[in-house]
Amino acid sequence: MKPSLLLLYALYAAGSIVAVTPTNGANLYVSLDGGDEVGRFDIEGEFSPVASGLHYPSGLAFDSSRNLYVADYSAAVIRRISPSGAISTFTSVTIPYGLAFDSSGNLYATHLGTTANTNFDTISKITPDGTVSTFATGFTAPSGMVFDSTGNLYVANRDANTISRVTASGIVSTFATGLNLPEGLAFDASGSLYVANWGDSTVRRIATDGSMSTFVSSGLNHPIGIVFDSTGCLFVANYDGNTISKVTPTGIVSTFASGQVSPAFLAFEPVQAKDFNYTTNNGTITITGYTGSGGVVTIPSTIHGLPVTSIGTNAFQNCTNLTSIKIGNSITNIADSAFLDCTSLTGIYFQGNAPGFCSSVFTGDNNATVYYLPGTTGWDNWVSPPPAVLWNPQAQTSDGSFGVRTNQFGFNITGSSNLVIVVKACTDLANPTWCPVGTNTLNTFIGTNGTSYFSDPQWTNYPARYYRLFAP
Repeated sequence: MKPSLLLLYALYAAGSIVAVTPTNGANLYVSLDGGDEVGRFDIEGEFSPVASGLHYPSGLAFDSSRNLYVADYSAAVIRRISPSGAISTFTSVTIPYGLAFDSSGNLYATHLGTTANTNFDTISKITPDGTVSTFATGFTAPSGMVFDSTGNLYVANRDANTISRVTASGIVSTFATGLNLPEGLAFDASGSLYVANWGDSTVRRIATDGSMSTFVSSGLNHPIGIVFDSTGCLFVANYDGNTISKVTPTGIVSTFASGQVSPAFLAFEPVQAKDFNYTTNNGTITITGYTGSGGVVTIPSTIHGLPVTSIGTNAFQNCTNLTSIKIGNSITNIADSAFLDCTSLTGIYFQGNAPGFCSSVFTGDNNATVYYLPGTTGWDNWVSPPPAVLWNPQAQTSDGSFGVRTNQFGFNITGSSNLVIVVKACTDLANPTWCPVGTNTLNTFIGTNGTSYFSDPQWTNYPARYYRLFAP
């Protein structure tokens, strides 16, 4: 049976065609306390379960081999999920809650409970072989944790409304007070600490000078886990809202995902550090070489918990298999000839402000274009070649084109010139399975935009379909 054109149009008018762009090229993992599972959002925002049958899963942390560790709270164990999805028990530990890795591969766990619970006021240290020892004591219902670039551990004391700082030798001091049931912690690229306040549903920012301000004052619902992507956007798990919020660097809140039952902690899957050579200096990392297979490459924002701030001289020289590269907002300097003679390189995508650079960074990359995002600064001083242009990809459909043309159902797509659009379709928005239907390039110019006509080769197989657009 052929689709009903009126029904399809009604579905479209109700918003069934959605423009989607990736976040930071990494999968986002979430522990679902209410669903006893861990799930994953891919770079298109599609959710899939990773592990089920858990017992109030809480903290999440990745090691350098991309194994995911899960605090299985009520089961009193920490689970390990391999990159292939195999689940095993890593170690047993009393009521584990928050998790964090140090730069040496040791895992740390908080124990959130009451005075009736053993270890309720301690932080445990767990070596790579699973040996558990007490690292520090004297906390009050410790919840979320995060390491800074110099190896200090920051711990949220939920019931004391404070943040503790713990040195590598286990010395504990008070870092901040005056919070409201603090939970998740995260550092941005500049070194400011962000705190999810469960009590008043806000996120507080503590600058490097110790001053505290409110970063998000509304739009959240009892947040727990927070994590930054490589573009500087903060993702927030709203436990009582069953949503995950995305917050821009300027504090604008939007809904990234909804319908997950009691989301607790969040973690981005790390970019594989094994593809990069690097050096460490004063708690920061400089990329000095690349050993991967090329194609589309993302510079990691951190390696083993340390910020990646520089790309060194000749780091990618003669990488002729490199086609595009994404550079996060942690990068502040790119050295001379860093991308010399990368002859297949066509796109360099910057997520932050213009870094310090030399005019010969991209010498020999004759087909490359530098793209930067709206709201970033320093690009007026960019020295060509290659040219630097604003990258603000957009795409939309036009109402009048939605229908049958040359015996196939389709519609026009208009947006940024040369933008590649993948059209996906599903038949049920309540439980969507989005399947690729076709790929179009907006390469017929209309002013500064491009356009392309999409036709669905499978249109006669379905009485109705929902479509969405994705820019890979």
